[in-house]
Amino acid sequence: MLVALMFIFAGTIAIAGWMHLMSARLRQSEAIGNEVQRHIVWGNSAAINQEYSYNYAFRDDVTRSTSTATLPSSWGGANAAGYGNLKVFRSTQRSSNPTDSYPYNNLRPYPTLDNSVYYERTSSTSDSSQSEHLSIYNYHLSYPTTLLGDLLIIHKKTNGGGAGNYYFTHNIRVDGRTVVWDNSADIAGVRSTSVVHRYNGATTTTLNNAGTGNVLPDNYADFPVCTASPTTAVIDGTLNMVNNSAFPAGSVFAIMQAGLYTTYSSTTNSGTTSSPVQVLVQNPPTYTPPSTSPYNYSYNASAFNTITIRPLVPGQTTSALTHCYISGAFDQVIIEGQTNATDFANADALPPIIIYMDQSTTRDIRFVGENNRRLILAVGTPGAAMTTLYMGWSGTTSLAGSMLRWRLQLINEGRSLYIAPPSSGTANVLLTGGIRTNYSLTCTDPSNALRFVLQRETTPIAPSFPTTTMETLMPRDSWFKPYFLVR
Repeated sequence: MLVALMFIFAGTIAIAGWMHLMSARLRQSEAIGNEVQRHIVWGNSAAINQEYSYNYAFRDDVTRSTSTATLPSSWGGANAAGYGNLKVFRSTQRSSNPTDSYPYNNLRPYPTLDNSVYYERTSSTSDSSQSEHLSIYNYHLSYPTTLLGDLLIIHKKTNGGGAGNYYFTHNIRVDGRTVVWDNSADIAGVRSTSVVHRYNGATTTTLNNAGTGNVLPDNYADFPVCTASPTTAVIDGTLNMVNNSAFPAGSVFAIMQAGLYTTYSSTTNSGTTSSPVQVLVQNPPTYTPPSTSPYNYSYNASAFNTITIRPLVPGQTTSALTHCYISGAFDQVIIEGQTNATDFANADALPPIIIYMDQSTTRDIRFVGENNRRLILAVGTPGAAMTTLYMGWSGTTSLAGSMLRWRLQLINEGRSLYIAPPSSGTANVLLTGGIRTNYSLTCTDPSNALRFVLQRETTPIAPSFPTTTMETLMPRDSWFKPYFLVR
């Protein structure tokens, strides 16, 4: 009897424990189900807000009325606030001078001169049927990403690209990040600190900086980066920046026209060796055009049209040079830099300058000496059949033991580039700036020796001209970072 009572007592405890455990498991399952539902609703609301943001907020000077979108059965939705004349690509607001940043003011994803990028803000809320309410603050950021460390940006060709003619030289080292939009680009010999792919399905990568092995690419971007087109943001990586009449905020030519600029179309002799710009018909040319295929071309040696641009005239401390639009039938463009330490130091104080060349018949650009003035060079004509462009460097550095130093932001649209280092096998070029291109980049040195090094521009603002900055003279990329507040 006693044994039977003990079994009954133990069984009662076991059944009670089992019932409590089942109850706890049921409550846990119910709680997990609620949690899963909450996250699905949050995710749906965030996705609707994101679609709204990408569809409308990356246009330029756009006005948008309040927009509401909900899913059936209270599975998520968002009420997006309206906004007027939103100009993400032209914003002048930073986290250092915000007018509307609450509650999220950590808008500093990359180190820039004032520790911030430009931004504007829009906002959304979840629909009222949800038990928990989301406030969504969309911070739309913009900045020229070559100034953030994206030093070699390989864009997609507008005509679809293709292997075989989309080669990138093995003679260049990128002391920053290489950004790849097009998997057909051959970058296997480029040396780079890091690589990021801006599209799905990429397999390309570069060598490390030492050239001893491949770089493991960064993970695919967690947010799209957008350039500008006539009506909406472009996230496919095509390049339309040199002269985009439908989107002035993202056009080098339009940015240049907003300031002081001079058009050079006449090939008649003008200027002197003491002028910021000199046009001269040479016989024979001072800098002989290349003669080696495939970048050679025919020219008239007795009537060779040149234009020489001097970012700083030798011996001077100021410059009358305005932005330059080169539209004439010149055989050669010469950018004459500084040849001594004093001029090199003085050039640093001058404001940034834009040179835009749209002539497909001009196939030869020469960089002479060194240059310490902030220079933006854009080449290409949208939609035109462009010929190969040769770029050659010559001269010696005024800093013992240094490479030939050039400050240069290059935007190349539609032209295959051949870059020629100084003739000496040990004289290499240090480019402070960045390169954006949608065509191949080949070095005339047939070896794999390091001849060009790209490093980041860390001081885009000239000391004596704080209001004229490279940031405002270069087309920007844009992206957004949402901030969620749950109530």
